[in-house]
Amino acid sequence: MLLELRPDYTSELTAILTHGLPYPRSLQVCLRLEHLIRDQGAIPATVGLIDGQALVGLSQAELTRLAEPASSKQKVSRRDLAACLASRTLGGTTVSATMILSHLAGISVFATGGIGGVHRGAQSSMDISADLIELGRCPVTVVSAGIKSILDIGRSLEVLETQGVAVATLGSSAAFPAFYSPTSGFNSPLRFDTVQDCARAMQAARALRLESGMLLAVPIPEPHASRAAPLQAAVEQAIAESEASGIASSGKEVTPWLLGRVNELTQGRSVESNVALIENNVTVAAQLARTYSALLDPPAPSQPPISERPKEISDANKVRGTIAVIGCMALDITSVMPASALVKTTYAGTVKFSLGGVARNVAEAAHKLLPGANVALVAPVNANFASRYAIEAIEQLGMRRDALLPLQTSRGVGVANLLLDSQGLLQAGVVDMTSVEQVTAEEIKSKLNDVIDMSKRSIAIFDANLRPEVIASVLAYCHERGVATLFEPTSLDKASRICHTFQTQRQPRLSMMTPNAIELRRMYDTCRKVQLDQEDRWFASIDLLGIDSDFRAKLDRRMPRWMLDQGIPQQAIFMLAFVDTLLVKCGSQGFLVAHRLNGPQGAKEDKHSVINEHLMMQYFPAVPAEIVNDTGAGDSMAGAWAAAYVQNGFASADAVRKAALYAQRAAIASLQSESAVGDLTRVMLLSLMRFYDIGSNLSDPVFRGIVRGKRAHQDDLSHVMSRAAAAGVRGQMLTGDSLEGSREAVDLVKKLSKSSDMQLSATVGCHPCRATEPYKHARGPDGYFDDLRALIEADIAARKQGQPRRVAAVGECGLDYDRLEHAERAAQLDMFPRHFALAREFKLPLFLHSRTSEAHVDFVRILNQSGDAHQLPGVVHSFTGTVAEAKELIDLGLYIGVNGCSLKTAENLEVVKSLPLDKLLLETDAPWCSITSTSVATPLLDDFPAGMAPIWRPSSVKKERWAADKMVKGRNEPCTIGQVAHVVAKLHSVPLDVLAEQVWRNTQALLHPSESV
Repeated sequence: MLLELRPDYTSELTAILTHGLPYPRSLQVCLRLEHLIRDQGAIPATVGLIDGQALVGLSQAELTRLAEPASSKQKVSRRDLAACLASRTLGGTTVSATMILSHLAGISVFATGGIGGVHRGAQSSMDISADLIELGRCPVTVVSAGIKSILDIGRSLEVLETQGVAVATLGSSAAFPAFYSPTSGFNSPLRFDTVQDCARAMQAARALRLESGMLLAVPIPEPHASRAAPLQAAVEQAIAESEASGIASSGKEVTPWLLGRVNELTQGRSVESNVALIENNVTVAAQLARTYSALLDPPAPSQPPISERPKEISDANKVRGTIAVIGCMALDITSVMPASALVKTTYAGTVKFSLGGVARNVAEAAHKLLPGANVALVAPVNANFASRYAIEAIEQLGMRRDALLPLQTSRGVGVANLLLDSQGLLQAGVVDMTSVEQVTAEEIKSKLNDVIDMSKRSIAIFDANLRPEVIASVLAYCHERGVATLFEPTSLDKASRICHTFQTQRQPRLSMMTPNAIELRRMYDTCRKVQLDQEDRWFASIDLLGIDSDFRAKLDRRMPRWMLDQGIPQQAIFMLAFVDTLLVKCGSQGFLVAHRLNGPQGAKEDKHSVINEHLMMQYFPAVPAEIVNDTGAGDSMAGAWAAAYVQNGFASADAVRKAALYAQRAAIASLQSESAVGDLTRVMLLSLMRFYDIGSNLSDPVFRGIVRGKRAHQDDLSHVMSRAAAAGVRGQMLTGDSLEGSREAVDLVKKLSKSSDMQLSATVGCHPCRATEPYKHARGPDGYFDDLRALIEADIAARKQGQPRRVAAVGECGLDYDRLEHAERAAQLDMFPRHFALAREFKLPLFLHSRTSEAHVDFVRILNQSGDAHQLPGVVHSFTGTVAEAKELIDLGLYIGVNGCSLKTAENLEVVKSLPLDKLLLETDAPWCSITSTSVATPLLDDFPAGMAPIWRPSSVKKERWAADKMVKGRNEPCTIGQVAHVVAKLHSVPLDVLAEQVWRNTQALLHPSESV
């Protein structure tokens, strides 16, 4: 958290992490709340106790540590603070403790769900929350949904009055809210119409030097407010049960018990209301913090934002993060020409101003992906128009500005004049970044000392606008202090500046570098020109990589021919003498990662990688995507790459792969944005979500471009898989509908697994519409099922050799009376139960099919007649039956699979709404069962999360106009599973990421019970 910078803001999120919600939802909610805060232009600073330190502003790694069930932690109030710090206990702070730490940090606003109060029966127990007392002696404004409804609200308000606490309700009514309910039967003494009114009251209290705080009560928003009555009834029942059982007298354990019991009684609805009100509270608090900041430090029209050096921050109040980005901030003037433009004249086009500069873009990307004030931008500014525009813009983004370097010159922020063609691709540009060359190494090192927490995994990023001698000095400074370094080459003309550093034999190694292919070539040529490859240290460093003839042969086979022809892998290996990791951007053709390893990793090679004990070379193909603007995609990639490093490190090949995919998603988001750095919400969202498509028919010829036996376009299965991966699909089960179809599905899983990190599996069985085929087998149905058995046995043999499970279920099997023209009823009734023996023998679940209510009756009867229906786990996929039929299947222990066909009618939606979340699986049934324009679910797709539409609902073209970055009309794909998930989440009124995680765990429990989830 940037304490000397406003708007300032903290939140009691660690209580959610440690004692509020179950993991991983607790972490997901906290990260979501921090993004809501940033969206309002405020800076989130979650408070917690870690390793003997009271921290204001936590990294994602620290949030995760507090949230994980395995970690031992304590709920910390005022009385516990000193003891917990002394014992180095992990702790989530209560309202009272958060107020104390906020005040010490100079922060004036924080949000929570609801504050503590006077416990019922306090007239005999004297059980009064420390929250009320702290509000009377700590000048911090607490934004909450009132007082928790399990408490005595009337007496709590009396205590607050005695303590001199200003209590106000925000809105048109003075009614004091009671957490789940917008009313409690009591009124607040004060009421504010707007946050501006509240901010002015805070300003007046500050002027009067009042030492008491303020409680701003914000009623729970609709539609949750209208659901208050049943929730309050559940609260009253839980209270009665706690008193009857004696739990009511168990001290601080009673509140978690009551919340858990209310959640049980309301079947999870109380948790959804809880999340909704805290989201509303943090949004209001962030608006209040920003408004209050403007009142304390109003901009003067005649005074530039920085006309002299910012006042120094005392050592006690300095906030140190994990990333510092050093280099240039620029005003981008972007002009887009019409398609018919010629040269040497002017055209009617579009011109816009935006904030850019390589270092600034990288910093914004990292800032959007990390919690708190972890990212500091070290860039020169002055008093000119461009600087004022830039400073205001980064403040609006919620970025810290304490590391900016004021210059007493006519040049401050750089200017980049960019010319784009009608497709958004850069054609030419003129850039003036000379101001950054005036910055000295000592100025930068002083800032780094102030803004980087060198006790944590941290990184300093610098662009090539710095002078070569400054780069060398800063690199040495970081190396001495254990801070990783990343060099972004910036442009072809400046890329070789780093080579000056490499020429000094005593100069320490660079940690990372993110050049594009032509910048890599320029650095390679420069290093060879000065004969760095003739030095002993170069040979010694390259020898340590262990590149033998086998490695070279694999490299030649597995890297794209165009990449080998350009010498990119060879140039990257050359540069590994000076840098540990390179991410080489190759535009529309993907990118290469070359990474030095420290000993054996056990990492799996695929068709795009070569790995030995000391070196990893991995090519990542491009994900086809529509391009709006490509000016900041590479910078976004570098920022996300650095964010991934500080969160998870690069200790393993797998960690580097995950970071690379994370960075690629950030680049795609920016390519599809008009801004240099796009909305990276979806990158964060996808980092929290994972989908498993349980019904994918990728072996269908349409994914090879064959339609009705004729080639309609090129084989595009690789593009389909890329789109799926970009959409968060982490697993797919390919459907086997016949003996031959099962063989094809298993073979395709083996093939795709060589180039994909997805959890891929297949089913083996006979679809009811293919039920006559076993009679045509040379050995009849018995021989047919023997051959299916052989597929499973071969998979088991491969697993004994260390291969992952490829056959995950028996099926698709069942009954389909809607298409009896394909297979008569008798054949279906004969083949369906034959699958049970395979399922029992190999302990595999069933992948089931039931179509029409008449078929359902026979379907259930056959399962019951099997004698152990409840011992045959399975999923009824593509379910389109009734509520009663779904309940009957769930009572048999079966899961229900939902896809676009399950969401066509209003009746379908009611069925899906009735399904318990712990019995729900998701699928696309691609290439069929998409959500079409005639589906009643289609209107529910109008409010996708920010940035998700391009990857969950990509644009499509007719097959005759096939394009790599577009879907084919009428052909569904696994990437659309986000549409299904979004609709189901809305029907169940649960956050999308929560639904995704629940369904993922359901899928793992059914299909991969022995594997980690």
